[in-house]
Amino acid sequence: MVLRSAWRRGGLGSLACAIPAWWLGLFVSEPFRDAFIAATRWSSFRSLLWADLGLALVTLLAALEQGSTVRNSRWRTGACLGGWLYATLWTVGAWSVGEVTWLGAVAMLLAFVLVGGLCDVQIPPRPPRES
Repeated sequence: MVLRSAWRRGGLGSLACAIPAWWLGLFVSEPFRDAFIAATRWSSFRSLLWADLGLALVTLLAALEQGSTVRNSRWRTGACLGGWLYATLWTVGAWSVGEVTWLGAVAMLLAFVLVGGLCDVQIPPRPPRES
């Protein structure tokens, strides 16, 4: 259990660090940016920087809480997974109208699958109904 928690912490922590690194790449390298975002959409896409940094923070908090017995850790990890789901759906929608490239959409889908596998969110079984 401890090893699994360590892997989850490391994976989520790495993704949390990858978000600011990705944004840095977008700002400093035009070829890197063109691989992910349509050239005409960069000025409007920059408005997502703060939301992505918030996602990085939530992901980092979820990483730190993996394996924790803190009462709200499931809720926080679930919030992380929900944030990634929303960002992934937004990215797929943006790809469908030409704002991001297919590489951006595929990278986001893969990141979401990874987050889904790393998040230790367990839904408790529903109690039986009384007749």
